[in-house]
Amino acid sequence: MTNSYISIQSNATEEISAGWVVDPRKYGDSRTRFFTYWRGFKCPNSECYNEFVPKEGAYLTPGHVLDSGNHLTIKFLKDSNTGDWRLFVGPGAAYLSEIGYYPKTLFSELAVQANHAEFGGSVKFLDYMTSPPMGDGVFAEDNIPPGKPTPAMMTDVYYVRPDGQFDSIKTYTYKIGKLNCYSLGKSPNDHGRFAYGGVAGCSRA
Repeated sequence: MTNSYISIQSNATEEISAGWVVDPRKYGDSRTRFFTYWRGFKCPNSECYNEFVPKEGAYLTPGHVLDSGNHLTIKFLKDSNTGDWRLFVGPGAAYLSEIGYYPKTLFSELAVQANHAEFGGSVKFLDYMTSPPMGDGVFAEDNIPPGKPTPAMMTDVYYVRPDGQFDSIKTYTYKIGKLNCYSLGKSPNDHGRFAYGGVAGCSRA
C-alpha cells in the first residue's frame, strides 16, 4: 500500500486524514483512489475508514478512482457552529467544494481543537515482500531536468486561521524512513511546497 495524505491531529491520539491511496488488499486492484480516514476514542485501531459523512451530490467520495497525474487540493475546516470537521476537495484552490464531514461525536480532543498537522507519503507492506514505490516512483529533486519524470509534490501547504486567512507553517520537522529508497526535496516546505518520493524494492531489514 502507498499513499499521500494530509492529517489533522490532536496529541497524536485522534486524527482525520484525506488523500490518495493505492491499496490492493482493500480494493483488489492497483488503481489510485481517494480516501478518508479517522482515528479517535470510538475507533482506536488502524481500520477507521467509515463514519465519514459524504455530502449529497459530492463530485468525489471515498474510494473514487483518480486519473493518473490528478491534482487534488484538500482543505479541512472545523465548523464553529456544529464542531464537525468539514472536508473540502477540488482540482485546484479555486474549485474547492465541500464533499462531507467528520462528526464531532467521533472524538473527544478533536471535538474541541487540533494541535498538529502531518502531511507527506507513506508505504506499508508485508514482511516477506519488498516495498512499493512512493509517489511517481522517482526520488525527489528540487531542480528537475527537462524530460525527467516528476516526483510527487505537495504545494500551497498552509494553516487556515479561524477568520479564513492563510498563514505559512513556521515550525515543522520532517523524517525519511529509508534514505536509500525514499527522499525529500532539499527545501522541505519552502513557501508551502516540497517534493518527495522513491523507488520500489526496499526490504524491512
